[in-house]
This record gives sequence, C-alpha cells and structure tokens, in this order.
Amino acid sequence: MHTSEWPREFSENQHVVLEGYRVRVFSSRGHSYDLISDASIVDARWIGDAVIVTFRNGRRLRFFGPYGNQYESIY
Repeated sequence: MHTSEWPREFSENQHVVLEGYRVRVFSSRGHSYDLISDASIVDARWIGDAVIVTFRNGRRLRFFGPYGNQYESIY
C-alpha cells in the first residue's frame, strides 16, 4: 500500500461527504475537492490516512492522495 500523500489540511480534517454520485473531501481551511464521481458509489469514508470508496459491486478503492492517479484497489 502506498503511503499517504494528502496535504496536511485534508489529512488533519478527515471530512468526506458522498453527495449524490460524487465524493467530496474538505480541508481544515474550508476548501473542498471532488475526488471521484460514479453512480455506483455506495460509501466513502476516511480510514486511517486514506479515503476508502466502496462501490455497489463490492469493489473498493483506497485514495492515498487527492489526485486522480493516487488510488489503488483494495480487497
């Protein structure tokens, strides 16, 4: 597993919201970032130092940073 690359203002806040089909993370400074958007997302939450997104089919992605290529599948 990759080490966390979240900027401090996100990792210290650890606030994530599933709004419709998109996952948004919020910084301690009040900024938000759209992490991923998909109609099959059923859950998103901070676990440890990463955001875990769960899909309807059971697939889970671990986002270790805020950019589109900073994720890995977990089982």
